[in-house]
Amino acid sequence: MSEYCNTTLQQNLPLAERNTIKHLVTKLALNTYVLESMCYYVGGLHDEELILSVDVEEAIIHKYARRLLSEATSSTIDIIGLDAATSGMNFDGLMTFEYFTQWRSFDKRIYERIFGHVEKAISFHDPKLKHFIAEHTHPSLKEACTNLEHTMWRLESLLNLLLSNHGKSIINDYSVLRAISKVIEYNFGMVATIARSSRSYSIGLRNGDLEISWAQLYCSEAANMSMAELRKLYDLLAFSEKILLNRTPYL
Repeated sequence: MSEYCNTTLQQNLPLAERNTIKHLVTKLALNTYVLESMCYYVGGLHDEELILSVDVEEAIIHKYARRLLSEATSSTIDIIGLDAATSGMNFDGLMTFEYFTQWRSFDKRIYERIFGHVEKAISFHDPKLKHFIAEHTHPSLKEACTNLEHTMWRLESLLNLLLSNHGKSIINDYSVLRAISKVIEYNFGMVATIARSSRSYSIGLRNGDLEISWAQLYCSEAANMSMAELRKLYDLLAFSEKILLNRTPYL
């Protein structure tokens, strides 16, 4: 895809010079790097022959890979356009796949609090560090490690709140499970990219500085998306409890 964008001209301008194309290819490359990092991370655990269950991590990898394949197909079709159907390039096979024409979108604006002070039990904005992960990685990844630790704290706090108020009944709530699974996926991605990029830069691998930048970018986006997921879930729970408390029986 990178070769195609750099060698194809539209209006005397390479596709690679267009901001829209840059965004699509960069996003695809970043997600591919995250998937690779997850695979390397789990592969390392297997190589160490540790007595650990990595079923959750492997399930996340399979889910992430399926979504990435769909996004890659969609991005390829968006970049190449309908002209590919009459060109000499063999993209007919791609047209047989079911694809989505839009990327995952995320509104990075903080959700407006409409239920009053819904954050009494959880501090979403400034959690305190407990593990100090940044002390064990390259200094340039300090912010990424902070984002990871904040997300871990928010998830732990919300899980404690869910279990204390609803117990095992949450396993039957699809919206809760979906939000939690997405946040766990973001956490795993952050752990994998931080570990890989820190090692690559520290031992002087080629493109180590690029891996650091990718890890910083992904951790920033993942932290924002995790916060939004947990915020929506917390607001939903607060709204449900408010309805139950204020509900009056019909006469």
